[in-house]
Amino acid sequence: MDGKQLVKYLDRLAELNIIKSDRERSEIVSTIRDRLLDDTFRIAVVGEFSSGKSTFINALIGKNLLTHAVNETTAAITCLCNIPVGDSRNGSCELEFRNGKHSIISIDELWRYTTTQSNEDVSGTVRRVKVFIHFFDAKYPIEIIDTPGLNGVADKLRDITIEEVKKAHACVYLLSIKGITASDTDFIRILQCYQSNFIFVQNFIDQLKAHEGETIEKKLENDKELIDAAVGGGEYFDYKICGISALKKLCAEDTNIKRLYSDDTEEITDVRRLQLKEESGFQDFDYLLSELTAKKKYKETVITSAVQAIEALTDGILPLMQQQKDFNAELRKNDDRTKRVEKLQRLIDDLNNKRERNRKKLANFIVSRDAENRSLTKKYTAECIDKVYSNVCNEIEQILKTFDDLDMFRDEHDGKYPYMFFGNRAENMVNSIVIPDIDERIASNFSHLYDEAVQRVTDYAMNFSGKTDEIDINVRMEQREFNFSDQSYEAQIEWMKKDKKIVQDKKTEAEQSKAEAEKSFEDISRELQIEYEEKVADDAQTERERRNFGKRPAVEKIEVTKYKKVDRGGIGFLDWLLGPKEISYTDYEYDDSAQKKWDKAYNEYINRREQLRQRHEREIQRMSEQKNKYEIQRKRNTLAVQRLESDIKSLESRIQSAIERYEQMKKYNQAEFFRNEKAKLMAAVEDALRGRNDKECVLERIEYHIDKVSEKYIKNIKERIDRYYINRVNARVEELQKLINRSTEELEQQYKVEEKEIFVINTIKKEMKKNFLANKIKEKY
Repeated sequence: MDGKQLVKYLDRLAELNIIKSDRERSEIVSTIRDRLLDDTFRIAVVGEFSSGKSTFINALIGKNLLTHAVNETTAAITCLCNIPVGDSRNGSCELEFRNGKHSIISIDELWRYTTTQSNEDVSGTVRRVKVFIHFFDAKYPIEIIDTPGLNGVADKLRDITIEEVKKAHACVYLLSIKGITASDTDFIRILQCYQSNFIFVQNFIDQLKAHEGETIEKKLENDKELIDAAVGGGEYFDYKICGISALKKLCAEDTNIKRLYSDDTEEITDVRRLQLKEESGFQDFDYLLSELTAKKKYKETVITSAVQAIEALTDGILPLMQQQKDFNAELRKNDDRTKRVEKLQRLIDDLNNKRERNRKKLANFIVSRDAENRSLTKKYTAECIDKVYSNVCNEIEQILKTFDDLDMFRDEHDGKYPYMFFGNRAENMVNSIVIPDIDERIASNFSHLYDEAVQRVTDYAMNFSGKTDEIDINVRMEQREFNFSDQSYEAQIEWMKKDKKIVQDKKTEAEQSKAEAEKSFEDISRELQIEYEEKVADDAQTERERRNFGKRPAVEKIEVTKYKKVDRGGIGFLDWLLGPKEISYTDYEYDDSAQKKWDKAYNEYINRREQLRQRHEREIQRMSEQKNKYEIQRKRNTLAVQRLESDIKSLESRIQSAIERYEQMKKYNQAEFFRNEKAKLMAAVEDALRGRNDKECVLERIEYHIDKVSEKYIKNIKERIDRYYINRVNARVEELQKLINRSTEELEQQYKVEEKEIFVINTIKKEMKKNFLANKIKEKY
């Protein structure tokens, strides 16, 4: 089955009344047709916001091009148009505005038109941004579309994403560190109506907690189970899955990025970039992408995605048509127009009588579900705040273990008190992690609540457009200083500190010498390991070559015909005159040429393998000797460092003995002061985060925000659902009124049209499935 055949099916569907009478269905048919005839292969990148879509695309092209952040960023649709090397458009961007105008900008200005954080009304004015860049070698046009987050908070973004998925030929679905969520399964079921080929990408594998037993294998296995449960084993649905760290891949490729994480203190080296590329797991995705965009696979994907979309469209239409057909058939059974009118009028009266009761039920459902959602969200918020408090307390315990740590902390932070620092730490956690997560849950709750209220009727969902303001956390404590003084001991301590500084300098020099020896040893160890790995790879290759030889051929036994002379066996004159007669017989000869050829090739292979083995052994022997040399040097340096450390300990012991009495008195007072200050610090953090007696605490403020958002948006949802229900009832009443006014002949004609159209749709589905399966069998064999 090819695209031309599918276009014919679509043309037949477009002529049906059930399609022509519905604008949305007509647009779906037109979109599928355009997709089949499109020469550009389009891949839509979708997923919830904060799943790392923009970072993923940046990693794909190796440049930090699109904006990425904790909160949702992508507003306008951004298309990466793959162009040939040397194309004059390389590095430029074309803006397509909703008023039809176009504008060319540079990549440096791109962020202004691809993020909700800019000052531009992006989603309201800019329809699409095309970025022209070469990122993939292909013989046909390819576009990768970065869509808005599926549960984003900006207006209209969900509908924009769905429309782009309808136009695409395949999807890359990004998953956040949480993996497949309930929202994801809902979206996958929706996208399955338009797409058949998916690459699911589990992002953020660098955030897996290995110490808690989290592995990429377990994560992907869990994702697969949830995906399979969501799609229900669709006949045309095909997907692959892999795990990556888009951030590590991007940092490995873009040398303008100096640090992997914002709080890293060291810049990324060239060696580290190679490690990041390997750790990113992106090679698995590259393989899946190249497989998807291979010429044969790409054409197959275009066909399969169209078949999937047609199946979803017709599967949604047929039950409605059959229901209407059965209803008309019931009316046609009754030739008495009066009775038919009475029956229809009873249906109308029933709809009107239940109108107010159903409206109340819908309103009560929305209020009840919202109360449940708010309760769960508040409970989750409390858990998040508990985690923030626990994390901050753990940091306090790790950083402030003794009074000296407290004193050192102030020295390192320009004299700032710890409660200011840890208050800021709690504030950053709340604003960067908790609040975006809570807003995401609120948006998702509203979206799902609206979907539940209009399930099986519409794809429209309510968009949440409110956000929690950033929260300032005030950790209030009285500032106190530790005071303890003894002048005679202080003079001795000052002298001994200077002496200790001299000793510490000597120790630093010794440690530097030790570090240099360690580095030399590690370098040669890495080289030796690489040589071992190359040897293993070469051994594996030669083993594969050996297996390719197969068995040694046997000597071939060939049957030949030979001739010999024998006596005729007579005694007459004629036998004597003619002499012996010649007869034929069968004999065998042996041909060992194939065996000799095999032996020659095999001996050559043995010689090559032996030469390769000897070369590796020589290198390994050389490096092993060098490693032993460095090992001896390292041990010597280690002993030298140990001796210096012993000297330092001896000096420190002498210093300690001189100030022991003073330090004991001072430490006792310091410890008491430190315990009190740390306890007050933790109590102040807890009070700022979840102090129930303080209406300004973080937990109270977020819960207040949850209630205020609900008050604002639930009223809107109730009004929309109520209007939607009223419109549906009115439409049904109008439809029944039309049936009252129709004659038996008109009902008969309508019944025949519906019966014919059902037959046409079923015929198309049957032929399409038959041709699709036939192609699959043909490709297989």
